[in-house]
Amino acid sequence: MRLEPVRVDLGEVEAIRPSWHCFLRFRERRFHRGEGGSEAAAEALAATLRNAELTARVPPGVGGLSEPYALWAVSGGLAFPLVEGERGEWTATTCLAVRPRGSSGR
Repeated sequence: MRLEPVRVDLGEVEAIRPSWHCFLRFRERRFHRGEGGSEAAAEALAATLRNAELTARVPPGVGGLSEPYALWAVSGGLAFPLVEGERGEWTATTCLAVRPRGSSGR
């Protein structure tokens, strides 16, 4: 299965290509294996990325990452750190759960 870039047209980010690791984490966090298989999960991930908002701020509850990211795509309690590629295509390296603001995380 090949993960295609998702057109988002959000300023400097024209498309987001989810890495395989990102896809697997998305399935673990939001899309269970019994709900239509890999194709359905890929479609749900694409829809999530299309609905994302871009931010340069690290989302709440996300910390301890070994490298800083210039941009994040945030959607529905999920955060996708982005790495710049060529011609407006960025790569979502993983899928992280975002802790709601004001939550202690316990």
